[in-house]
Amino acid sequence: MPLARYAARRAAGGVVFVLVVAAITLGLARLTPGDATTGEGLQSTAAEREALRRDLGLDRSWIEQYGRWLGGVVRLDLGQSSLYRRPVADLVTERARNTAILAVAALLVAVGIGVPLGRFTGTTHSAAAHAARVVSLVVLSLPPLLASLALVFLAAVTGWLPAGGMTSATTQASWIVDVLRHLPVPVLALA
Repeated sequence: MPLARYAARRAAGGVVFVLVVAAITLGLARLTPGDATTGEGLQSTAAEREALRRDLGLDRSWIEQYGRWLGGVVRLDLGQSSLYRRPVADLVTERARNTAILAVAALLVAVGIGVPLGRFTGTTHSAAAHAARVVSLVVLSLPPLLASLALVFLAAVTGWLPAGGMTSATTQASWIVDVLRHLPVPVLALA
């Protein structure tokens, strides 16, 4: 029973943490100048912006906005994205799928390279094994951000692989082929 109590306390603490972070985020968003109706590239009249503010609930008080958000979360309705003008639940599902694809691919690459290379360097005392250990040490010593930037830079300069995104905006290939073409840079950075 102590494990169940511990898990329940941790879950309750997590819920409280999410609620506090959401409240702080909403408060900070309200303190910043502008909102989703203002910004560069938006061509709209003051009346159109005010109508959009009303539609998005940006004209309501902090308490009303937070209560409305909390009520939506309880109903599993995350609302509309003010940037994409799509349901947030659809965006979360899409991003979660992309994250899962990336994580599984990176895990397969890391295990597929790491296990055989570890076995080779651990059981062999050749110059190749020593070189593999040195290269491995150098690669693991690089800060992840620096290694990721180097891979993106290499992809951008050479043009061999796409430097970003999960798919191309316009492509003649199937979705799977397009995703496989975009995976090497982020997978290597993560693996």
